[in-house]
Amino acid sequence: MTTQTERTCEIYRCSYKEGMYLYIDKKDKLDDLPDALKKKIGQPELSMTLTITAETKLANANPKAILAALDTQGFYLQMPINPIDYMQEVNEQNYFLGKESG
Repeated sequence: MTTQTERTCEIYRCSYKEGMYLYIDKKDKLDDLPDALKKKIGQPELSMTLTITAETKLANANPKAILAALDTQGFYLQMPINPIDYMQEVNEQNYFLGKESG
């Protein structure tokens, strides 16, 4: 199976955990999701509708991974960022930015 190169997705904010988002194809319904996933996400709230391609710039998700997950399992669950990992990444970026200017 080949991955579709473009999908119009509905992105839902999940009430279970801050920073958790669910991506589904716009043509799909929340009722079709596995029961175990529905329990894990809590009450979903539509955040936005977005067309995603492999080149789409997203803050905290890989668009290629989203497209592949939509093809294979019918959804993509974006987990919250670990603050420690995030701060380490920011520190590394700051280090390299300092090297460029110095």
